[in-house]
Amino acid sequence: MKANLKKELDKLNLEELIELQGAVTQFITGKQEEAKKDLKAKMKAMAEASGMTIEEILGIKKDDAGTGKKRKSPKPKYQNPNNPSETWSGRGRKPRWLAGLIEANPELNLDDLLIEKPTIEEQD
Repeated sequence: MKANLKKELDKLNLEELIELQGAVTQFITGKQEEAKKDLKAKMKAMAEASGMTIEEILGIKKDDAGTGKKRKSPKPKYQNPNNPSETWSGRGRKPRWLAGLIEANPELNLDDLLIEKPTIEEQD
């Protein structure tokens, strides 16, 4: 740290130093955002000069690139027979209603809770 700066900081009381710290933190954040924006513009220009997009170079799918398209929620596959509004897609952790239902009815199979039961032709 420069000697002149240290002398100036020594003149400040604790309250002033804390205030200065907040201002410096904000200033640093602003500089980081500015540097990020500049780097992004340079990367975009380089990609365009190569006839590509940044997403293509980085291997980002269009859905993930913030194009506004949202991924669809998976279609429900299982349904609570006691409360049809409770459904589960079969992905991720089993919901509480399903765990409780299976615990209370050990003979119950997940296939018994399918919303669309397979036909005889589909089972072959």
